[in-house]
Amino acid sequence: ATMHIVSKSKDIKQIKKVTEKVTEKVEEAKAKVNEEIEKQKAKLIAEAENQRAKLIETAQKSGDKLVQEAEEQSAKLQKDAKNPIQKAAAKKSGDLLVKKAKEKSAQLVQEATTNGDKIVNNAKTQAAKLDTNNK
Repeated sequence: ATMHIVSKSKDIKQIKKVTEKVTEKVEEAKAKVNEEIEKQKAKLIAEAENQRAKLIETAQKSGDKLVQEAEEQSAKLQKDAKNPIQKAAAKKSGDLLVKKAKEKSAQLVQEATTNGDKIVNNAKTQAAKLDTNNK
């Protein structure tokens, strides 16, 4: 009967060892998955931030071009004016044109920033879902 108990004890130790090994492997696998998820999250967010920066840059370039064209138009109006009254009116019109172009330029950048922020926030939400899906 003693022999029987000893072999049971050995079996239990063996089972514990196997269980520990399996648990260890599972933890290693989880760590690898989590590492991969972190990489994917970082990539998602980085791509979104890149997109945001491009949107803003494009808006700034468009806005700058708009202002430049308005300034050129203003200069042309003033150059083409024949007398002091026309010149004064042309300057006033030109200044208004430039002012409106600058306002529109700022608006373009603001819209691009808002849209860019939405893209980044969406990416962060998607990244958070990656965590949730892995739990």
